[in-house]
Amino acid sequence: MITHAKISCSPDGSFIAFAHGSTVRLFNSRESKFVRLGGQEEKTEQAFVAHKATVRAIKFDRQSRHLVSCGDDKKVLVWDCQTGECVGQRLMPKKISAAHFDPYGDIVVADKTGDVYKLSPQPKGEEGTNGASVSVGPDQMQMPCEFLLGHCATVTDVMILGYGKDDNLLVATSDVEKKIRISRHPCCFEIESFCFGHKSFVTVMDWAAFKTHDGGHIPLLLSGAGDGSVRLWEPSTGNLLDTYDVLKTKVLKSKVETKGEEEGEREERAASADNTANAIDANADAAANTATDITESAAAATAAGDCGGGGLGWK
Repeated sequence: MITHAKISCSPDGSFIAFAHGSTVRLFNSRESKFVRLGGQEEKTEQAFVAHKATVRAIKFDRQSRHLVSCGDDKKVLVWDCQTGECVGQRLMPKKISAAHFDPYGDIVVADKTGDVYKLSPQPKGEEGTNGASVSVGPDQMQMPCEFLLGHCATVTDVMILGYGKDDNLLVATSDVEKKIRISRHPCCFEIESFCFGHKSFVTVMDWAAFKTHDGGHIPLLLSGAGDGSVRLWEPSTGNLLDTYDVLKTKVLKSKVETKGEEEGEREERAASADNTANAIDANADAAANTATDITESAAAATAAGDCGGGGLGWK
């Protein structure tokens, strides 16, 4: 049986999170040590069983301070990357399939029925609206939940595009029916566009910012699917900008390599044939020279015999 596995790196490169089955591990790459999750002993190297079922998503926030994990047990857990403490949790109605942090630290999660929600944790040590430090109690760990949008199929990934300012943020959600929906954040009932083009279920998305001459940024969306293609989109319009077909590239590369091998074999066979022909010619020349030598030797011997017999008076 193949166990589901996930890996995620923090934006600043300080942490790497691993999920294997129902276990979660957090590694501090700068200090070269594992972070204790859920009150583990300091010297333990065992993975922490954070969930009761398979973990489907692990993601860091943009400040690399918090990690969210969620999956088939319907639980959404938020971890402090420095202390390993759980600072937020929520039990959702359905199994979770994807999650992502927005620029403000809120979490957008999607479930296998196609519903997408926003969770708003208040992590320990954060400042509240009045600037005072907020301590998280048991009640505050239960993150508020708000419904955002819905698909008619399982959502495979969710992505927040943009750096800030609600009017410029976009929510990209992909599903098993080959489509990507682009919605405005936080008013997700406003559909900006659809990205159509994949020939199979969309598996993963990411975004990149294209810098403009005036110092602004235009978000671009990358998506990968089961059809073996990676596509680049302009999310605000749904226009397809470029496509890279991984499978076709592999087949083409294989054909080129095979063609090269065949040409190499043909050249080797031709060279071998030339060598053989040269060897045959050399042997023929040697045989001709040998025959010439024998003929000359026989003629010389005959001539010597004739001269010698006459001189001795043989009859």
